[in-house]
Amino acid sequence: MNEEQNLSADSKRRFSISIKTAALVLIALAIGFALYYYRGLLVAATVNGNPISRLSVINELEGRSGKAALDSLIIKKLINDEFAAKNLSINEGDVDSKVKEIEDQLKVQGQTLESALSAEGMSKAALREQIRIQLKLEKLAEAEVNISDEDVNKYIEENKIPIEKDKGAETKNQIKEQLRQQKLQEVIPTIIQNLKSQAKINYIVNY
Repeated sequence: MNEEQNLSADSKRRFSISIKTAALVLIALAIGFALYYYRGLLVAATVNGNPISRLSVINELEGRSGKAALDSLIIKKLINDEFAAKNLSINEGDVDSKVKEIEDQLKVQGQTLESALSAEGMSKAALREQIRIQLKLEKLAEAEVNISDEDVNKYIEENKIPIEKDKGAETKNQIKEQLRQQKLQEVIPTIIQNLKSQAKINYIVNY
């Protein structure tokens, strides 16, 4: 009976060991699979079998343009916060229109949006986000940008712009939009500077 008990206990130990071994193998396989599947998170490339870590790429980029990138993110954060604080909103249809406008301009130049974005290393999602920020800035600046009909007429008179009878309204609308864009370019830097001066910005990393 004791021999049977010893055999039973030995079998249990072996069974327990085999389960632990199998579990360790499965864990090792899972880790190996995760490292392979997510290798792009750690390694950016290999040269003759030697890895170039993604961290080294990030450090290189930070050294070259870290300050500009950080300032850009800070400005974007300030714009989004100010926009939310004023309960303003933009229409995604306006973003679509801007994208279409860019596409049409590129077509005239014999290019496609995809090729232009690829050349700049930018995705379409990043372009749309950039357009959203620009539209938000324009909306924040609207209160300070008011182009009247008098401003348009004055511009036409000072620049001696000929107005065709059947295209008078169209020409004036184009001039009004042109003057609006010029004014926006003057006002927007001031808005950004005011947002930065009013915010509490603490730089943890100095480039």
